[in-house]
Amino acid sequence: MQAAPAMSSAPRRAPASSPSDGRPGHGHLHFKVMPDQPADETLRTLGYRVETDFIEALLVRTSTTAAASDPAHVVFLSALGHYQKMLYVYACHALGLGYDPDGTEKLRIGPARLDVRMPPVLRQADRLVHRMVIDVFEPLGERRYRVVTRSEINRCLQVTGETTLCIL
Repeated sequence: MQAAPAMSSAPRRAPASSPSDGRPGHGHLHFKVMPDQPADETLRTLGYRVETDFIEALLVRTSTTAAASDPAHVVFLSALGHYQKMLYVYACHALGLGYDPDGTEKLRIGPARLDVRMPPVLRQADRLVHRMVIDVFEPLGERRYRVVTRSEINRCLQVTGETTLCIL
């Protein structure tokens, strides 16, 4: 993986300690692994902290399932959804676009490579911390960027990836 100095090639740096917009947000996942056994998981974002080379989010997790044996752990699909949201929030700040969760879409995110690792199962429900480190943020053209990241939730569930961002 190519490393770059903290955002050295980005047009703007994210402001240090950017506050969240103060409005709660969440990602909700509804799925079935077995017929007639739906499961739901919600990751509610309490706030973001955006720095020049990383973003952190404080999360609370709730889940329900009709399965006979509920594993009660963070579902990796929820982590992938939140990974994309954090990348979006970070890029909006880094590119000076501002992040408005109720506004129009400003970026397209096209994952080129993702790697998910869950060595220990993460069963914690509150005070989850999702931290994403930006290793590479480089322009590919006038409105496109290549981004390489490493992220983890409570030092357990890890997602690394390479993504192309396009400004709409």
